[in-house]
Amino acid sequence: MGKYGTAAVKSVEMVVSGETRSPKTAWRDVTNELFADTQYGPKSCPTGAFLGLCEEGLVKGISPGDYCDSEDNKDYAVAAVRVLGEKPELAGKKSALWKVAVARVRDDPVVPNSQMDVVVSLWDAGFIKGS
Repeated sequence: MGKYGTAAVKSVEMVVSGETRSPKTAWRDVTNELFADTQYGPKSCPTGAFLGLCEEGLVKGISPGDYCDSEDNKDYAVAAVRVLGEKPELAGKKSALWKVAVARVRDDPVVPNSQMDVVVSLWDAGFIKGS
């Protein structure tokens, strides 16, 4: 699990424990802590993936809502969850999962940017509904 996967799991745990009710606040707080030693801070792609899954009601313990500003990254993450529902063995193959998920969303290839770390980490932790 990479830093973004860790951020996703910790963010859900914060919401589930009642420490905060907002997945946006949880993500901001956790990523600010995890990336405090970098000059750039958290990337927008994994942020969109996490908040997109929350927005769609796919994360256990988080109510659907208006959380995400990135439709593309949300779409990739949601597609990846659907793929994992059909082929759970791809949880151990992030690049293969990425290719299948992106192909469901668009015709041209896109370079991954930690979106699958978020999806797979939540899946492995049991935080994705249906996992």
